[in-house]
Amino acid sequence: MISIIICSRNIHLYDKVYKSIQETIGILDYEIIRIDNSIENLSITKAYNKGIQKSKYEYLLFVHEDVIFHTLNWGQIVINTFESNLKLGLIGVAGAKYKSKYPSAFWHTKEELLNMNLIQHYPYKPSRYVKLGFRERNEENVAE
Repeated sequence: MISIIICSRNIHLYDKVYKSIQETIGILDYEIIRIDNSIENLSITKAYNKGIQKSKYEYLLFVHEDVIFHTLNWGQIVINTFESNLKLGLIGVAGAKYKSKYPSAFWHTKEELLNMNLIQHYPYKPSRYVKLGFRERNEENVAE
């Protein structure tokens, strides 16, 4: 049901995200598509489009290779979320209610406009749980 597309340059990071997906996804119908970008050096958009062409399931998950999944059975949560809200177009773990038209990252805005629910891992200091936004519910509209 879920095609997971990973643009990868580092096999060690890829192995970690692959393992975390297998241990936490909680569903059987999924595929992991690794786009090895260590040689081609494609833009992330082109790499993801290449993954889309290889995908076979209706739900597409685009994930960076430095992500680790912690939530158990998240695959079923994603499917249930889409099936219970047919107008829903995408789900993300970080976004903003405002996005400037100038080239910039989504987090370059006021903190009260951010929505994030993630654990930030650092190489030389303790991990940090970041939850911004989501004050009244677990869903928020963000900028397109």
